[in-house]
Amino acid sequence: MTPRQELVLAALAAGDSSSELSPVQAQKLFFLIDKNAAGALGGEQYDFQPYDYGPFDSAVYADLDWLSLPGEGCVEIGRSGRYRTYRLTQRGREIGQQRLNQLDVQTQSYLARAKDWVKSLSFQALVRAIYQAYPETRANSIFRG
Repeated sequence: MTPRQELVLAALAAGDSSSELSPVQAQKLFFLIDKNAAGALGGEQYDFQPYDYGPFDSAVYADLDWLSLPGEGCVEIGRSGRYRTYRLTQRGREIGQQRLNQLDVQTQSYLARAKDWVKSLSFQALVRAIYQAYPETRANSIFRG
């Protein structure tokens, strides 16, 4: 498991570790972490580019997929309608909490707040809020909401 994948587990363990994330919530959570907590985490972890619904890096999905493999067993991938959902398994929660506990209190708090925030918004409201705060991420957008 890479340090970045451990960070993915820490972010998913922050706040309500039993909650699941949609694809857009996962993308926006890790985008916000890169933008606002990179200094405390050894730099940006992903290479987000403007895409259909704002900042996107397929490596987010690659990490979540890898963490769901039977040998890792840290993330459970489910379905909600047409979309995947991502939730920690017990093993993922334990590893994520261990990694989270290694971070300073401010960073732990930021991860929890960022996760709670992306979870609190609808798809449209989340994309709209990201575009408002980071207008450069709307460059290739197909979103008209």
